[in-house]
Amino acid sequence: MEKQDVEKLLTELVRAPEELFLEDRAVELVRRAARAIKQLAEVQDGAGAVLNPLEWRSLGHGNHVAEAPLFGRIRVESYGDCFHVEYSVPGYSNTFVEGRFATDGMAKEAAENEYRRRMQLAMVGSVADAGQGGR
Repeated sequence: MEKQDVEKLLTELVRAPEELFLEDRAVELVRRAARAIKQLAEVQDGAGAVLNPLEWRSLGHGNHVAEAPLFGRIRVESYGDCFHVEYSVPGYSNTFVEGRFATDGMAKEAAENEYRRRMQLAMVGSVADAGQGGR
């Protein structure tokens, strides 16, 4: 699978209509995206895929957003004296990392760690599915 095919697949997922997620038809699209990312990932010392860090864009007042393959957008949002980490896809939003963080930097670091953890799980699951002929 070529890089532009992966980008097209991820764009399709991020911009998917709300109905796709409500009807659980997104599962196969997510699996395809995870397999594609795994295929394109660089392998470092056989330890696993190298993931690019999230690219944060400031929204002002301590709020930040990053585009995240498979998760839509990850947001760091200021609530009073603390920060929360959430994610959103068209028609849905929820907590991405539990807890409150004292600074936006701490919240972004927590988001990076959780993003990396979830992507590694998706890639491992994708390889397991491929080894079993998919599900």
